[in-house]
Amino acid sequence: MGARIGRMTAIERDAVNAVGTAAYAQFEGVYSDWARFYAGAANLAALDIEGQVLVARDHSGAILGAVGYFGPGTPRPECFAPNTAVIRMLAVAPKARGGGIGRALTDACIERAKADGAPTISLHTSPAMAVALAMYQRVGFREVRTLPDRFGVPYAVYQRELN
Repeated sequence: MGARIGRMTAIERDAVNAVGTAAYAQFEGVYSDWARFYAGAANLAALDIEGQVLVARDHSGAILGAVGYFGPGTPRPECFAPNTAVIRMLAVAPKARGGGIGRALTDACIERAKADGAPTISLHTSPAMAVALAMYQRVGFREVRTLPDRFGVPYAVYQRELN
């Protein structure tokens, strides 16, 4: 499945949020405060306020996936160093899974981070997100530290060197 990666446009906000809710719905019952966790997924487009939301579009322009990218020095959670680039809330529409969309979005973030001169790119994720975690590890992300549980689920920071 081919996809074009680019910045989210204002008219795509609702479609991006719909992908977020569809993508993260599988984790209902995993998180202790599901409503709060799900509210973040339902507002994935808001990451474009302080970062950039990148989207994967099919040949017709339909949104297949989205991710938040934050360059060095932009606002981010305290668990990330200020000079690292950060990936947040990668979401792939269930109908597009298995087609390389998550990898394409991750690769686009890595390329932006390199262009921004970041020495590393980081993200946080959980073993509960096994498919995403395995993909991140295949492209070179390594666990650098554990974090306190988020909504009852273990999390850790993963990082990839960009030199």
